[in-house]
Amino acid sequence: MRRVIPSIALALLAVPSVAHAVDVPTKVFINGIPTPVFFNDGDSFRVLGGANTGLKTRLAGFNTLESYGPVHHWDGWTAHELYVIAKMATLNARRGIWHCTTDFKTDTYGRALMFCPDLAIDQVRRGFAHAMSVDENPADARYIEAQKKAIEEKRGMWAHGVPAYVLTSLHSVSEGAATTARPTTAWSLQ
Repeated sequence: MRRVIPSIALALLAVPSVAHAVDVPTKVFINGIPTPVFFNDGDSFRVLGGANTGLKTRLAGFNTLESYGPVHHWDGWTAHELYVIAKMATLNARRGIWHCTTDFKTDTYGRALMFCPDLAIDQVRRGFAHAMSVDENPADARYIEAQKKAIEEKRGMWAHGVPAYVLTSLHSVSEGAATTARPTTAWSLQ
């Protein structure tokens, strides 16, 4: 486990600083239109300009670790290490130019669902995210292949192996989707 921390620290050095990333919005092409956005985590962003200014989004088909409180726990990892991986996913999203499509349908939190395959594959390949589906359909085959490679190479969240499941969300009442705390969701990986 000791060698994972230096690897994470070195990876953070390769990513622009948080202060710099906040100063310069990320460019995302939404339905072909270049749009400035701000990534608040590795799988969602807020639109900063254009016709959809203020729009909050959720990127579909993959999930990054949560950085809102100590949500994730599994053998071999400290909460701090998993938090660092969550932040690395955010910084990785902020440093690229991504291509997304949407029909502007929303999730239960009122966020427009976006499909950003180039970002999804990059996040999953680096071990900053995992492939995910929330209905009866399997996750995108490209995302699953990227995840298999990340697991094989022990990248990011897979550095200590594959846990029995990954807790993917735990939302508080203050996040606004319901009048009571949202249930947790766990995805079995075995």
